[in-house]
Amino acid sequence: MSYCLCCNSSLLRHIRHGEVYMYCPDCRQEMPETDSYVVRQAYSVLNEAMMKPLVLSKA
Repeated sequence: MSYCLCCNSSLLRHIRHGEVYMYCPDCRQEMPETDSYVVRQAYSVLNEAMMKPLVLSKA
């Protein structure tokens, strides 16, 4: 199963003019097909980065 890179929802497989493409119903746009493992890893890295405290330097 493929997941959207933007919102992590399930992508739908569509056919247009004899070509297959993936479509995200939440984002309402075509998306590249990705492996679910790659998407989970990307979200893991992003979540970890967002949980780190923000350190401001003194100017």
